[in-house]
Amino acid sequence: HAVNVNVPRAALAADAAAFIRAVRNDQSAGARRQADTMYEHLVAPIASRIAGAATVVFVPDGVLSTVPFSALVDAQGQYLLQDHAVVVAPSAAAFVVANERRRRTSAPRSALVVTASAPTADAGNLQFVDAEAKRILRSYRTAFRIDEDASQFDELTERANAADVIHFSGHAVGDPRGYEPASIVLRNHGEERRIGVAEIAKLRLDRTAVVVLAGCGTARGERRAAEGVISVAHGFLSAGVPSAVATLWPISDQSAALFFPRLHEKRAAGLAPAEALREVQLDAIRRGNVPASLWAAVQVIGS
Repeated sequence: HAVNVNVPRAALAADAAAFIRAVRNDQSAGARRQADTMYEHLVAPIASRIAGAATVVFVPDGVLSTVPFSALVDAQGQYLLQDHAVVVAPSAAAFVVANERRRRTSAPRSALVVTASAPTADAGNLQFVDAEAKRILRSYRTAFRIDEDASQFDELTERANAADVIHFSGHAVGDPRGYEPASIVLRNHGEERRIGVAEIAKLRLDRTAVVVLAGCGTARGERRAAEGVISVAHGFLSAGVPSAVATLWPISDQSAALFFPRLHEKRAAGLAPAEALREVQLDAIRRGNVPASLWAAVQVIGS
């Protein structure tokens, strides 16, 4: 079933940009107003058809590629995530494939945690990464941490396929113009090493059920018509991971250290990635100790 919504592209782009700006800046009144406008564009025309659906999947184009869909608000003031888990996919076909892979995975037992807190030329030291990693490690029966004094990508390559879950905490690059290719910043015996999408895509991750990318803008990258956003998350999907948890823009290191360990607690308990994220986002809203600029930035890509 298809519904055609007559919204000029320029108007949609302007509304999306205003919504994103308000959420990123934690402008609660403006964010609510713009969230309602975007809900009217994207969800209201089909609201009756998706009522009762456990999960809603968005396949965004370039204009919508950085919209935090979970934070859309209906006329009654309800967030979309209060009624549905939300997934973003490069295409409907990609979602079907990723969903089938996810169904073949079991509850996670082992985790591989990669931390790279050292400053880069563009960003400072991430002082809360160590505390975040220690909490995540306690969530799983078996867990291993790749520290910064190693050749991190070599060790990731060696250990990744034995892990049910991979978590990355560190700096990332995501340039939607494509001038600077998306990458994560790892360490090679103390020296900076940027790992791009092509290298990530070559990893063999047939066992890994989910990758959590707790860096800045790990869902961002060059937009290609047939492939979607070529982000760091896209690289892990290409490597065989059915679900990647990634961020739409720069996030607070301190807030991330509260948010992501809770996500792993839910995932380790057996919840699917999108449902685990939904639970933690709702918890953040109830507690009020993690701003919308963080919880709305996090999305599940793939399945």
